[in-house]
Amino acid sequence: MLTRKTHAARIAFIAGLLVVALALVPVSLAGKGGRHNGGSTSTGPALTGFVSGSSYTVNGTGFKPGEIVMLTIGEAGGCCNARNIVPDASGAFTYVGTIWGSGTYTIRASEYINSRWQVVATWSFVA
Repeated sequence: MLTRKTHAARIAFIAGLLVVALALVPVSLAGKGGRHNGGSTSTGPALTGFVSGSSYTVNGTGFKPGEIVMLTIGEAGGCCNARNIVPDASGAFTYVGTIWGSGTYTIRASEYINSRWQVVATWSFVA
């Protein structure tokens, strides 16, 4: 049997939980978009590039300045390597690689988000 005091305590407890839950909603939604460059008009990380002779150039834009960006480079024939790049104050970087043979080259940029590396931009070309 519930007493008036027990019932009031339960209502107060539930009300307190509701207040805490409502206070946490904005915290959980923070950073869900516009994460890069302080929420500016940037559309987020992007890779572009071009091939010139026996080399290729990859340009990254829209990254958070000073963060570590991992570039994973899948070269023709299945070989791969990785490089850590740090974007400049505008969130941009440039990487120049060598074309070793004919085939598809795929460059992926990953950021450390929510305790794991996630691919955020990709660029590829056929040599």
